[in-house]
Amino acid sequence: MKYGYKSGLFSALGLTGVYSSYRRINQKKALVLTYHGILPEIPSGGSEYEYRNFVTTRQFDQQIQFLLKNYRPLKAADFCHPDVDTSSGFLITFDDGFRNNYRYAVPILQKYGIEGCFFISTGLIGTRDFLWT
Repeated sequence: MKYGYKSGLFSALGLTGVYSSYRRINQKKALVLTYHGILPEIPSGGSEYEYRNFVTTRQFDQQIQFLLKNYRPLKAADFCHPDVDTSSGFLITFDDGFRNNYRYAVPILQKYGIEGCFFISTGLIGTRDFLWT
């Protein structure tokens, strides 16, 4: 249900010209997107906090397709070199480094030849502790 609302909102933004205006104003800026979790399906039940920042593999794939049609992929290293043009580019990042990032997001990124930047919470490696931020 929530996905349907978001999809409708983004369609409306496109039809009204809001997205085109946003692109014109920000055409020289890079777009950095941060993801937390990617799953084939978002489980029902559980706490609202647990999956609130997750997207499905289908949604992620569609978002990557959209980005590739409208922007060009960047690497994290591109931002370290002043001679690299980052305008109209995008960078995909993942906070917290959950296993699902590797299991589900990496194959989609590889499918399109895109590099992601993964921030790993090293203190949790090998534990079953949950990251609370």
